[in-house]
Amino acid sequence: MKRLYKYMIIICAALAVITAAARAGVAELVPKLSSEDMTVRYQAQLDLLKAGSNAGRPGADAERKALCEEMCKLVSGECPLPAA
Repeated sequence: MKRLYKYMIIICAALAVITAAARAGVAELVPKLSSEDMTVRYQAQLDLLKAGSNAGRPGADAERKALCEEMCKLVSGECPLPAA
């Protein structure tokens, strides 16, 4: 049972790091979406899709809200409505 708790803590910590990295990366991905290099553009599209899919999974309400708010800020400079 103690092993199970250790594994759960490790997995939760890894997911927190991955989520933080994904959110930080959205601001970096948006400019790449208009790159002249199709490889860079395609990879940015895939990375943005991956971040959205990860945040859209069941039970990830906080991640989804944070990602939506960040995307709103990037698009409009602010987030006028709370993300649902």
